[in-house]
Amino acid sequence: MPPPSFEHRIENLSGVRAPAAGTVVYWMHAAQRAVDNLALNWAADQARSIGRELVVVFALQGDYPGINVRHLWFMFQGLQAISQSLQQKGIDFRIYVARPQELFVYMQPLAMLVTEQAYLREMRAWQATIATQMKERAIPMYVIDSELLIPHRQVSQKLEYAAATIRPKITRQWLPYLRGRSEERHFFMGDSASYVAPRSSAVSTLKVLQVPPPLDPQHLHAIRRPADVIALLRRHYHPLPSSTPAPTEYFEGGEKAAAQHLQHFLDTNFIRYGSDRNDPAHPTQSNLSPYLHYGMLSPLRMAWEVARHAEELRQYPLSNPQAVPEESLEAFLEES
Repeated sequence: MPPPSFEHRIENLSGVRAPAAGTVVYWMHAAQRAVDNLALNWAADQARSIGRELVVVFALQGDYPGINVRHLWFMFQGLQAISQSLQQKGIDFRIYVARPQELFVYMQPLAMLVTEQAYLREMRAWQATIATQMKERAIPMYVIDSELLIPHRQVSQKLEYAAATIRPKITRQWLPYLRGRSEERHFFMGDSASYVAPRSSAVSTLKVLQVPPPLDPQHLHAIRRPADVIALLRRHYHPLPSSTPAPTEYFEGGEKAAAQHLQHFLDTNFIRYGSDRNDPAHPTQSNLSPYLHYGMLSPLRMAWEVARHAEELRQYPLSNPQAVPEESLEAFLEES
């Protein structure tokens, strides 16, 4: 069975196809990771194919609906790790303290804007506003459906009113996607460095008018505690998030911590997940929700690793005599 077409993950929001003169910009928001980032890798590949510079942009704001200081600090820890990782790969990564819909309208020269598919109302509204801005400037804007195992338009072409109606549409399509780990580049998975062309110059030509400059990398990595992030927002006269609940030490933000939680789940709880997942006396949860929420872990990578682990359990049943990999695999994929 051939791998699914990546075209199902791509949507042009502005309706413009020919790139303008300037820089290819990847707006990172839902996929906050430097590895296994479908949108970043696709944007890098586009920039290389048309011979343009690539810049990764993140819009930091303290007034996203429902955000609090725990969320903000968790996210900021991940952004610090991303900055260091992309810097080592020679990729220009910028964090602006600004709202997205007020940022890209002043960005120039801009050849193409790439971002991830939005699923929530607020983010979809932002993307619609920015798409209108890009259309007026004759700039292509693409969204990549990067945070689902199966692209949402591939699953269903209509509004679904219940889990019972959409679940069978998902389960009967996921096998080709689960087998995709043997063809990572087809999915634009893996390390972003393998998709990026060498930078032609040390200084980017991309400018943003009427917006404060991005955070200096040294300043970014000098931030060591939640109060420093709050002070940063205050210096930019930006609204502040709720002060409660306070940050927790149990969950550390970033791709490295996400990978560690995934491995711990596979090593300890996965074999019992199918039978014990709803039993509070025998906790088997993965604790991956915050990492998936902020895109610090690729859903595709998570599914591949869980499927691979189930295969290993089937191949070596004596080492795990109580394991029921099919039940645990299907339950985990369905509930994730």
